[in-house]
Amino acid sequence: MIWFGWQVSETGYRCADGALFANSHPTAKPLACLREEFAEAICLEFAKIDCSPESICDFASRFGLLKGIAEQPEFIAIWEEEVNSVHAVLSVAAAGDSALTAVKYSEGWSRQAGVDAAYLPNAHNSALEFRCMPRDFSSWLWLQVGHTLCDRKVGRCKQCASLFFKGGGKGRRRAQSRSTRQFCSLECKISFNNLLSKNRRLVNQK
Repeated sequence: MIWFGWQVSETGYRCADGALFANSHPTAKPLACLREEFAEAICLEFAKIDCSPESICDFASRFGLLKGIAEQPEFIAIWEEEVNSVHAVLSVAAAGDSALTAVKYSEGWSRQAGVDAAYLPNAHNSALEFRCMPRDFSSWLWLQVGHTLCDRKVGRCKQCASLFFKGGGKGRRRAQSRSTRQFCSLECKISFNNLLSKNRRLVNQK
């Protein structure tokens, strides 16, 4: 169970002189364990950041700084390194090279602050539950990516080339993310098939 408490500036962030600054002191969000589909979506969105100041500010405005030092600016170079590294791990996984995926993942994780772990009381009953708590947002991202890669495969959409997770999951989620899936979304599947049909009609008309 991966738990984390995001710290986000309510008035957003700005980029200046190669660094990211909070416009106001970040507000701590309640400690939470996200549903897997939400956590996976955050990781995929992070890997798609184009590292422009606008994209980084937009992402930070929802999830906070990577290293979580609220009083200090965070260098854009840190974001570039982590985004490129997560994207590289997922790209290698999509290519089917499990050995290189493990190497790339280990390299990325070695830079992280790590996690704290403990058995703590469940919020709804008196039972103890195991909680793994990353020390910063960057550690949460890498831990979530590693957790997901243990159960899911990575695919590359045939239409838009975006990376996505497939296979694994439980119940309805398993059926929606079967290992043979070729598209990141239903919209991309429809667009691909429409284009394929259009090209076939053009060929038949010749």
